[in-house]
Amino acid sequence: MLRSSFASFPFSSSSFRNNHPRWKFPRYPLGNRTNTPNGLSSSSSSSNEIRIDSPGWSAGYGTGGKIWLSSKVLAEYLLKQEEEEEEEEAFYNTNTRNVLELGCGTGYAGIFAAKYYEAKETKTSSLTLTDGGTEALLRLCEENARQNGIDDVLSCKYEWGRGTMCSSLRERVKRFPPDLILGSDCTYERKAHEDLCESIAELLELVARGRERGKNEEAKRRGNERAKDSSSSSPLPPPRVLLAHQHRTFASLLNGRGFGPSIGLDPNYVHFLETCERKGLVCEEVHTEKLAWHGLRNVSIVSIIKSP
Repeated sequence: MLRSSFASFPFSSSSFRNNHPRWKFPRYPLGNRTNTPNGLSSSSSSSNEIRIDSPGWSAGYGTGGKIWLSSKVLAEYLLKQEEEEEEEEAFYNTNTRNVLELGCGTGYAGIFAAKYYEAKETKTSSLTLTDGGTEALLRLCEENARQNGIDDVLSCKYEWGRGTMCSSLRERVKRFPPDLILGSDCTYERKAHEDLCESIAELLELVARGRERGKNEEAKRRGNERAKDSSSSSPLPPPRVLLAHQHRTFASLLNGRGFGPSIGLDPNYVHFLETCERKGLVCEEVHTEKLAWHGLRNVSIVSIIKSP
């Protein structure tokens, strides 16, 4: 029987940690897809919770049908922003309106971010979920978003690389320039690193052009005098790009990659950082979560911007 795992949690970081054992989510029979745990229909789920249908690798979903640990660490990191660094918190609470997720799988991280910032009353305008997987997976993530009350959602197939963006995704990014771009477990394959970096760079360029166009259109609507005021105003900060990487040191060793520069550091992670540098992107590791005492399954979160 096909089974599905559901994640359900409130948006307060303190209650999240107190009420739920770390990363342990129950498993429920899928049965009718409109059913959710505890007998609630998808339309009756609480506004301060999300429920994610995660059927695993079966039924044509591939690896994206599972909620991976790195996406949960990324969600936890977003929660921590309200407890740390007031400047960071102000950025998220004030400016985060449009969220885009790369390699979204079930859509866990993107849906979490959209609902979290909506709960913080920033009124998230849109959620864009992208993945290079099957049509079944794209339908799954969009259904997950809609059953959590996100109406303005678009799921798009996106195979990384410069110039590979479909027209619907390109128009979406122009219309709703993302303020937050997320990705988890997108960096475990070296052969995808260059294309992923190209896509991130292209997204950042597209957002910059979209914002400039929107600013000019707004100036025209307001008239010449107000246009001068608008042109002199400070620009919005560039989108925040956050990627979470789980270090799989033993898997790298078995694949002949050896260990990284230090124990517990995945050589694939190092390769990704080096590729970013070659492609004109600046990476900063902003958080590392230790998931086991031996430190061989850590999850690192990196923030990425374009080189000035």
